[in-house]
Amino acid sequence: MDNGSSKNSLFAESLIKYLRKTKEPYTTLELYHILRNEVEETSNNLGHKQTPEWGQIRNSKYEGPDFVFIPN
Repeated sequence: MDNGSSKNSLFAESLIKYLRKTKEPYTTLELYHILRNEVEETSNNLGHKQTPEWGQIRNSKYEGPDFVFIPN
């Protein structure tokens, strides 16, 4: 969903904002919770409902632990 104020979707804007400000390592699950809350709140304020989902990527055959991202 477009937020009307930029060329990116609500999700992309939230992701970019988080990636620019975070300095600590984080997992995809932690990232999901942060983005989900922000996207849901922003979309609700715009009169829409958008909820990001978290889960395994279909057909990836990856069964390992969650990814950990370490900002540089």
